[in-house]
Amino acid sequence: MIEQFTKLHLSGIQLRELLLIIGMILLLFSPTFIALKKNHPHKKAIIIVNFIGFFVSSFISIGAFIWCFIHPSKKKSSDQLQ
Repeated sequence: MIEQFTKLHLSGIQLRELLLIIGMILLLFSPTFIALKKNHPHKKAIIIVNFIGFFVSSFISIGAFIWCFIHPSKKKSSDQLQ
């Protein structure tokens, strides 16, 4: 009977399963958090791609994860070169 009280059940889900689900969600949305923290110039696009990737395929989220670390280089226009 004491063993029943030591396990936390939340409507059939154990605590470790709940923590695993929360951890997976945080990991999948990490590109969004990184893009917002770094103030990435394409942060809106990264967020959209990340949300689509969460619901469609996690492979898209991997692309968003790579994209959030890449900053576009600022190219000089021909007017600035002269």
